[in-house]
Amino acid sequence: MAIPQNEKLLLAEAAEHLVLSRLLRLGYPASQAPRTWRADDILIDQGPSFQVKSTKGGLNWMVGQVRENPRQFYAFVDFQLELAPVVYVIKNADVRRVIDASFVVNRELHPD
Repeated sequence: MAIPQNEKLLLAEAAEHLVLSRLLRLGYPASQAPRTWRADDILIDQGPSFQVKSTKGGLNWMVGQVRENPRQFYAFVDFQLELAPVVYVIKNADVRRVIDASFVVNRELHPD
């Protein structure tokens, strides 16, 4: 069943705020990136940046093109357990590797 668009937006906002609050609790001077900033959702002054992805369906995130950026991390937030969301933090390079490997497997399974 598809999630309504407004619920997706609220879920994404909740995920960003959750990641931001955890970074702040760890002592990082983090802030949300401006809405027009497409590359990242959370920025740390002179530090890493984060692209935040959220889901309620458990280990099922949509990730588009991943450009190489050694200072970027992905924070995958799983709200399947509403009261105990889980955040997985993965380096940009590792996300790229998984996407590239997935692309190769899909091409082998569905050749043109």
